Amino acid sequence: KGESPDKALPVKQGIQSHGVFVYPPRSPCQRLSIFFLVIRGVFRGMDAIALVVPAFRIPSTKLMSIYERTREIGLITTMGATNRGAMSVYLAEARPIGLVHGLGGVLIQSGPGFFIAVIAGIYLAAHATQTGAAPAEISITYTSLWFPVFALPFSILGGIVSGIYPAVRAASLSPIAVLNVE
Repeated sequence: KGESPDKALPVKQGIQSHGVFVYPPRSPCQRLSIFFLVIRGVFRGMDAIALVVPAFRIPSTKLMSIYERTREIGLITTMGATNRGAMSVYLAEARPIGLVHGLGGVLIQSGPGFFIAVIAGIYLAAHATQTGAAPAEISITYTSLWFPVFALPFSILGGIVSGIYPAVRAASLSPIAVLNVE
């Protein structure tokens, strides 16, 4: 007989050495814990992909914008805008793109959990009333407050960082060569 949970594994191994199969109640919990660790790792991988995709999408969008607006850039620089001014225009446009990506990420991450919690709450309340039990306040999902607080500024910063190369590219265009393009 084991007196503490810490001694359960040696006791189990000792009993199994005598040829008796032992299935302690702690085993399902350990398997479930491993399962949730794997699920958490999969979701962390998806989060990483969600961070990488905008890092490539914002520069490609801004570079296409440069090619479409070359005449406008040429006119701005011909009228006396400095390279810093042209860069600030493109960086100012990259911030809202990063913010939209961040808002989308927060909604995609939090939205399904909210709906699952509502549906599960309705189901549990209906089940409680059928069995005659009092409905309990149970929270099935959890989104911490720090997630949107840090995700949105991080996505805006990511938008700015991703917009640096296109902004430098726009600022380095020659006004004379741009205005000659038809």
